[in-house]
Amino acid sequence: MRTNTYSRSTISHAAILFPLALAACLSLTGTAKTKDPPWIAKDWRQWTWDDCDTTIGEHPWNTTKNDSPWTHMTSATPDNFVELRSALPIRQAILRRLQLEKEYDKMKPDMKQAFDLAHIHDLDPSDQVVVRIVNDCADVPGYGCGDWIPRPTQAALRLPDGTLMQAIQITGKTEVLANVYDYVFPRNVGGKPLYSPSDSFIAVDIGFYLAFDMKTHEVIPREFHESGREYKFKIADMVYKGKLEY
Repeated sequence: MRTNTYSRSTISHAAILFPLALAACLSLTGTAKTKDPPWIAKDWRQWTWDDCDTTIGEHPWNTTKNDSPWTHMTSATPDNFVELRSALPIRQAILRRLQLEKEYDKMKPDMKQAFDLAHIHDLDPSDQVVVRIVNDCADVPGYGCGDWIPRPTQAALRLPDGTLMQAIQITGKTEVLANVYDYVFPRNVGGKPLYSPSDSFIAVDIGFYLAFDMKTHEVIPREFHESGREYKFKIADMVYKGKLEY
């Protein structure tokens, strides 16, 4: 009978290498699972195109999920895009995209200075909250796009005490196969911010269709009609550099 024999040095060497290899594997696995998003991992000036797309296209400052089973109450579909456009990381991603488009990192100093002056206020603190809603015909179940585009709707912020705040300004336009509207709200009421880090959610409630003046095409203010559709943003996820950003 053949007997396998190993020297003491061989066993000792293997005993050392195996735990090290296992620890390395676990370390790599843990790194993959806990990889920080770009707004945490990098300064925005070092963001790539993918980093910008991740910041703009994923949570926590935008969502496509609403909390209602009703899908035909308004033109807003279960998958329309709702974004907290005024949040600083979103504005940083927009500015960084423009830098990359213009090849800012390769510019000469005088051109960089001109660019910086042109966008000097893009990241200033704002006294307004801007919610962007994109209605995309491709997201409407059972419809082909064709020439039909979903109509824009009312939108309001639901405050922590349950009351609804209507927008003080609504602007927008129709783009290819979609319409894009921005809803502007005051950031403070009575000297206090609308939301605080101790609150649970920022909620955007969808109302009925917007009404327009046929001559000026401006939005006609009217009473908000609830549709039971609501998009929520988890406040705990929106703390950026120690500050609640929305």
